[in-house]
Order: sequence, then C-alpha cells, then structure tokens
Amino acid sequence: MAAFIKKHKNPSLKEYTEHLILLDEVGEGVLLMPDSFSIGAICLKNEIIKNTINETIMNIKKKMIHNLHEMCKSSLETQFESIKNQSMQIDRESDSTETLVNIMSEIKSVRSRE
Repeated sequence: MAAFIKKHKNPSLKEYTEHLILLDEVGEGVLLMPDSFSIGAICLKNEIIKNTINETIMNIKKKMIHNLHEMCKSSLETQFESIKNQSMQIDRESDSTETLVNIMSEIKSVRSRE
C-alpha cells in the first residue's frame, strides 16, 4: 500500500481500480496453487501460506478502499462548500445596481466553470 501511494502521489480513481484488479488477479493466482507440493519424500503444505497471502491481500484492499472513500468524501465536501458559497453569492438581495452587476458577474463565472 505504501509503495502504491509513493508511486502515485495523488492516485486517481482509475489507478485505484487498476491496482485493485491487480490484487484480485494475484489472489486468484494464489488460490490456483496446490495445497501441498511433493518433492520426493518431503511434502510441503502451502495452505497456511496461501491463507496468509489472501488475508494480506484482503487487508490491503480494505485499506485502499477506505482511503479511496476518504478521498472521495473530502472531494465531495469541497465541492459542496464551493456550491454553497456560490449559492450564497448569487442569492443575496440586490439593493443597488452595483450589487446586481456583481451577482450577474458571479452567475456568468459559474456558467463558464460548468
């Protein structure tokens, strides 16, 4: 997870999605490994290793999803505040021509940003 964040300073939704898909593919590959592997008279049991790897992958995915959720929540709050500020500037009473001109210029700037 730290390597992912270090590699992608400000990861986008697409980068998160690609990394989560990669983790799913690794997890599927681990599940395809045999539970035991015989080397002559020695039998290696892979089940504990497989379970540990899958648990680690699930923990990484949970942490990534939590980080993505927090990033989206923060972005949504920022957008909400921006909309709220713009709404307050537009909704105020126009008691003079100068105020009306300011409101109209604010509406024009909002439309240009859309």
